[in-house]
Amino acid sequence: MTYGTYQDLEKFVWELEALLKANGIEIKNHGAFEEAALSLAEMDYMRQNPTGYDCTVDSREKWRRALSLADFAEKICLVRNHPDFSQLVPHLGLLGGESDISQFSATKPQNQDNNKVFELYVAAMGLPILTDISVDNPIQSKGDNPDLMGTFKGKRWAIACKAMHTTNPKTTCERIEEGIAQIELSSAECGFVMVNMKNAIDHNALWPAEIRNGEYHYREFPTVADALRLFQSEYHNFQAGVFGHFGSELQFHRHLFKGKKAAPYVLLVFSSVVGLKGPTGPIFTVLKTILCLCIGKDVEAEDFANRLNMGLHNRPDDPLVLGVDQVD
Repeated sequence: MTYGTYQDLEKFVWELEALLKANGIEIKNHGAFEEAALSLAEMDYMRQNPTGYDCTVDSREKWRRALSLADFAEKICLVRNHPDFSQLVPHLGLLGGESDISQFSATKPQNQDNNKVFELYVAAMGLPILTDISVDNPIQSKGDNPDLMGTFKGKRWAIACKAMHTTNPKTTCERIEEGIAQIELSSAECGFVMVNMKNAIDHNALWPAEIRNGEYHYREFPTVADALRLFQSEYHNFQAGVFGHFGSELQFHRHLFKGKKAAPYVLLVFSSVVGLKGPTGPIFTVLKTILCLCIGKDVEAEDFANRLNMGLHNRPDDPLVLGVDQVD
């Protein structure tokens, strides 16, 4: 999808701020939310005054955080009138704190709040297509329940969210097994393990910069397809390692999924910010996609996964082939 201006993004952020306050959630001064919102305004100023901006500083990280906040804000605002929105409120409290909440940046394993924010991110993706939703409380959770449960087309589904901080196949398979076990112990009929890959990718490689005469110049991809190929390369390397851990794709499936309620589809969420070629320079572009570790064919699971992918792009009712968020 394409936003018209940065004012469109800021509108969602202010609406989210009002929503947080309406639910009694305080936004900390100089916290992650405030800093990201200010960076978004700075990006708008840079667009309007390209020669007046300090290019001697690498701004990619703070811009990733700004665009992540805007993406999050739209997701939350789209579902605020859902009958089960109250299930998200305990997680919303995490947005007002000091921890880095960005879903477009790598964060340290110690930042458990960021992992919980991913649960909120997935819940907001799922809300438009689910009914009778329950979301595991981020404060009281013991880690033995799926993070999200809801009814999709008459069947009770569960989603177990995991955050990877490494591409090590053994560790990856351990996290997937944990998710499958959570789904197995739940009252759901079936489910997915959903993995956040943002901590396991090189975001600066996706958005390269070079220094010329002491100034940062951000490189651009000719097309969305060129940028997506980097995600796909990361995915294929990751997939080869995971399947190789068990010897083959078939053994991966047999070892982890045989006889289990979890669908044999591990959904990998890749998200970052890149530059695309524009008429006067790079267009800062949010790149998001769901790629899958799967085997066989499950029509119901694929339908649900495709609808989640639409929610990832804040368009729950529009089928998307490629998902990009551009700011002109």
